[in-house]
Amino acid sequence: MLISHRHKYEHEKQITQCPSDPIVPSRQLMSESSPFNHSLQNIFLPPEILQRICSLYFSTLIPLELTTVNATQMLHLQTALPLSIALSIPYDIYYAHATFSLSSCAPIWLLPWRVRKCIRRVRIAYERKSGKTPDWVYILDKALPFLTEVVFVVELIGLGAMVMEGWCECVKNSMKDTIASRKKGGVSLKVECGLWGFEEWIGK
Repeated sequence: MLISHRHKYEHEKQITQCPSDPIVPSRQLMSESSPFNHSLQNIFLPPEILQRICSLYFSTLIPLELTTVNATQMLHLQTALPLSIALSIPYDIYYAHATFSLSSCAPIWLLPWRVRKCIRRVRIAYERKSGKTPDWVYILDKALPFLTEVVFVVELIGLGAMVMEGWCECVKNSMKDTIASRKKGGVSLKVECGLWGFEEWIGK
């Protein structure tokens, strides 16, 4: 009798768990080798549940480097998701939850406007080069006006002193002016410089 009760418990446990259960890490849920990934192709899920699962998956992906080559491609179809699933969800869910990294501002302007207005999170590999350094705050405001998170990744060697000597304050002030002109919303501004960094919410 004890064995049958145990089997009954295991059976009920399997039934009550669903793919969106938080005890299943989203990375495991959608990895190519995961049985969950393959099972999603063979079962029906309400669109809102499938979209939530995919949103969690996209948010766990490592930042994607935007280049002048891939900026014109359909990036939402190039994840580890089965193509049938990727095609069944709105493209904006991918761009709103994934994180993109930039080392140049050139790729931004190659993105279609319908994509640019969906992007919420970016990481900027900031480095001081010979010549004029891009005004990233201005560029991001014009090209990606709906961002909610901006991370500046600054190399410690050669630039650490710059960060500590007022550069961060300049960036914060520029961001505050930009957000103030929008009159709504805000952005999480982060700076990473080796082991040092800071984060501040700017806006309402």
